[in-house]
Amino acid sequence: MRAHASAPMRQSPRWVAAMPQALEHYRSGFLPASFCRHLRSLVRFFLRNDVLASAVLMAPFVGLFMGDALLPGRVFLPGDIIYRDALWQALAPAGFPGVANNLLSDQIYLYYPWRVFAGRALQQYGELPLWNPFIFGGQPFVANAQSALFYPLHWIAFFMPAGSFFGFAGVLRLYLAALFTILFMRSCGASRPAAMVAGLTYAFCGPMVVWLSYPLVDVFLWLPGVLWAAEKALSARRPARWLAIAALLIGVQGLAGHFQSYFHALAAAGLYVGYRLFSMRSAGQRTLRVACGLALALGAGVALTAVELLPFGEFLAESGTLASGGRSSLTSSDTLWYSPSAVEHLAAGITLVVPDFYGNPATHDYYWPLKQYQNYNEQTAYIGTLPLFLALAALRRPRRGHRAFFIALALFSLGVAWRLPLFEAVNHLPVFSIINNRRLRFVLAFALSVLAGWGADDLLGAERGDGTADAIARLTGRATVALLILAGAWYGFVHAVRLGVVSPGWPEPLTRWLLVVFSSQRARTFLPFVVAVLATLLLMYHARRHLRRPVLLVAVLLLAGGELVALGRGYCPSIPEEWLFPDTPALAFLRSQPQPTRVLAMENALLYNFGMVVGLEEIGGYDLPVSQRIANVYARLGGKDMHRQRWQPDWPVLELCGVQYVIGRSPLPPDRYELAYDGEVRIHRLRAALPRVFSVGRVEVVSAGEALERVLASRFDLASTALVEGAADTLATQHLSQAQTLEIVDYTPNRVSIRARFEGPGFVVLADAYDDDWRATVDGHSTTVYPTNYLLRGVAVPAGDHIVEFVYDPLAYRVGSIVSLTVLGGIVVAWAVDMAQSVQRERATDRTPPAHD
Repeated sequence: MRAHASAPMRQSPRWVAAMPQALEHYRSGFLPASFCRHLRSLVRFFLRNDVLASAVLMAPFVGLFMGDALLPGRVFLPGDIIYRDALWQALAPAGFPGVANNLLSDQIYLYYPWRVFAGRALQQYGELPLWNPFIFGGQPFVANAQSALFYPLHWIAFFMPAGSFFGFAGVLRLYLAALFTILFMRSCGASRPAAMVAGLTYAFCGPMVVWLSYPLVDVFLWLPGVLWAAEKALSARRPARWLAIAALLIGVQGLAGHFQSYFHALAAAGLYVGYRLFSMRSAGQRTLRVACGLALALGAGVALTAVELLPFGEFLAESGTLASGGRSSLTSSDTLWYSPSAVEHLAAGITLVVPDFYGNPATHDYYWPLKQYQNYNEQTAYIGTLPLFLALAALRRPRRGHRAFFIALALFSLGVAWRLPLFEAVNHLPVFSIINNRRLRFVLAFALSVLAGWGADDLLGAERGDGTADAIARLTGRATVALLILAGAWYGFVHAVRLGVVSPGWPEPLTRWLLVVFSSQRARTFLPFVVAVLATLLLMYHARRHLRRPVLLVAVLLLAGGELVALGRGYCPSIPEEWLFPDTPALAFLRSQPQPTRVLAMENALLYNFGMVVGLEEIGGYDLPVSQRIANVYARLGGKDMHRQRWQPDWPVLELCGVQYVIGRSPLPPDRYELAYDGEVRIHRLRAALPRVFSVGRVEVVSAGEALERVLASRFDLASTALVEGAADTLATQHLSQAQTLEIVDYTPNRVSIRARFEGPGFVVLADAYDDDWRATVDGHSTTVYPTNYLLRGVAVPAGDHIVEFVYDPLAYRVGSIVSLTVLGGIVVAWAVDMAQSVQRERATDRTPPAHD
């Protein structure tokens, strides 16, 4: 393959080519010549292989960053958060230091329970869980997208302990981010050392580190891979193979499940491809063919995600999440061109240079002094001090290596993420207006990492006397002086406050924060300034003495990677595996009750989604999107956050929702509750709790709105009357029998089987959440599932002994599966055909006799 004419592939430095021969100088007489030949071949192969080179480059940095998380018996999770839960507080290990980083709670509230639930369902029932019965009375699991059941990396979690998976996944994510960035830079003509600088920077940049165990990283680590495949397709004479690779990478990127980030990543990739096609417009017909091929690859890649995208889209369209405006941050004070929140985002801009300027949640001193909510994860776009200097140095030659595009991309991402004037209009566009565009900081960090690679290319490729090294050293020196003046002035002010010389009129928490974050003991805060000085000294010495390139490269990598690892290490803690959800007497009591059992947790007991781990179904929970029916009930009862639901024991619909026990610490009214367990927590049983499946003697046909009002007002007898939507009038008028036998005989995430015996026609109510995709059969014959009591499922059953079976069978999932498998097969066939044609061409070339004069 040849590189595009505008970005010629740079030859490897002379020192790289000379390394295999240099081994001869170190060969001792007792080493056989054959051994030395093999060793030289191995070194040559390594130096020419970007995959191996990136693996060796990343190994020490990943090892230092992950630390003891890679040791047996450790898990790379903030699992210490569970010891804030009343069920486990008494079991906190001796000398427990407290929660290491509370900001990472989603890892233990969402992603760990999901991996446990999916793996357990596959191992116990031999099926992927499409429905999640453990939260909100049940809701779709495959349709929440972030569960990402079909993301290839998550398949590993099906066959290993969920806790161990997160450390392994962290290593793989870091490596893939670096590898794809290196491959992309190489495809654009950068030298391998420069590509290594870019790859190392992107892998350990601020967004990658703080979101490492989140699905955002699983999306954005593939962004450079998509650009690499697109660049190869643009420069190849026969791009079919690379178009197939691009489609596959786009598909895998989408299967990571965070569709907000997927949209951002595809938008960035689309802008890059558009720019490259515009720069190739002189190629005419070939450009048009490649453009059509890339459009087809994009469509195929997105279609490959249909197995997740279609269920998610259907669920989102009918959810309370979309009805409430999605994840939009637009307010009534925002105009098309300006948002008042731009001031707060500009204030966060200092973290591009000093990431811990406002403190750090890992050191328990983060403080945001302004009104609009911010947090450390959402603020960071830090790429390191030396990489930032190198990115600035790349601006000197904006026309080389597509730098102009990445400069524009960085400015665009920064402006939209910070909601700056003029850029604010983008936040009002379709799709952009309902998602969280602060995450464009990932795109900003990637663009700056690429520019840092090009700056390193200028530095490492400069010849003595051409002025490049001097210019970069001067730029770095000026930037360092400016930073030191800023740091000195600020620290002088803080020191004056500490001595009482200055008495600012702001709130006391802000003063305490200043004195902690900018104390002389906080090396983390001042590390960027130290690195700036070291980088300046290094570059000035190189400009005068012209260091050998291997020495300069090692120094740049150590300084850039070392700072990023030092700042990021420990942000996500690791804990001993035995700390993760140990059993307790209260849990043993609840599991000893007839199953399935649904509970309500209050007062910091059984925190969000912990029931998925310990095997207890909750009426509350934490997820996004959320079914509109449960969201409506929750909001009407006074709940504040539909995605993080904590139901209250005085709400009137608990018996209706199948709640049988309440876990907490406070006593509850004895007229409604009886104390069933008193230990580390109190567990109360609802006296009027209905069984999970029951029959009624009367059905009333009502609209959804009337059912909601009646349920909230509790104007009917739950045990004898059912409010049914859309039922035939005959169902409401006929006399219904009460069941003589009614029991659940099989209960899995996707299927519920019930044995029922009626003397006459009956109506069975299952106290699980209704969804349009639940199907029911009576003795194998299809029947209608009715929305019952607004939230639940009901079916009519004839007289006699019957097996009633509910099966979750979402049409969007079936259609999506067919589309994804068909597209995957098409990609594989296209790849195989291209490979076969390549082999035929090579054989034809070998058979062609040489030309004679």
